[in-house]
Amino acid sequence: MHEVIKKALKENRYPTEPECRKVLEDYNIPVLKYKVAKSEDEAVKAAEEFGYPLVMKIITAKGEHKTEKGGVVLDIRSKEELIDSFRKLSQMSEYGVLISPMVKGIELFVGAFQDEQFGGVVAFGTGGKFVEIYKDVSYRVTPIDREEALRMIRETKVYRILLGYRDEKPRDIEKIAELLVNLSRLVEENPEIKEIDLNPTFSLPEGVFVADARFIL
Repeated sequence: MHEVIKKALKENRYPTEPECRKVLEDYNIPVLKYKVAKSEDEAVKAAEEFGYPLVMKIITAKGEHKTEKGGVVLDIRSKEELIDSFRKLSQMSEYGVLISPMVKGIELFVGAFQDEQFGGVVAFGTGGKFVEIYKDVSYRVTPIDREEALRMIRETKVYRILLGYRDEKPRDIEKIAELLVNLSRLVEENPEIKEIDLNPTFSLPEGVFVADARFIL
């Protein structure tokens, strides 16, 4: 069991997003670069490092969807917007706020859960806010290898877009398969995690990156 999961269970809470990202990084699952800011000065420094536009989110240990409670601000384009957003969100979060670059790419759904009958299951498909409407998701019982991960990807409608469609350049399918294999290993070695939600994960020309992470224990 990963130390982050042990700590969260001991404290009777869910892991925060920075903690989830630490677990992902330890399993070689790439995450979008980010900074945690607990003051306006730290928020400004993060903006100076990343440049605009930015995304700012509350940090919670309750495992809830941040968007549904107004805990996410997208497309921050100035210092004034940054400070206004920090003041608003910091009142909702005892752990500070998470700041990362605003990126545009192909949105993927990547997740996993523990099934009572089959054990660990990984999921892949079309991501974004309409994930539950599209229902373009492929599932596999863990563990999976590279070939099984590639079959998962090919089963989805988003696969055609990943190959290159209209103004979208072809993406590195192997990188996505590698992410799924590493997620499978994470699930196998940490069955205490009941649900993993990595929506959205962005497929960019330079690689694939998790932009949001939520673990339910």
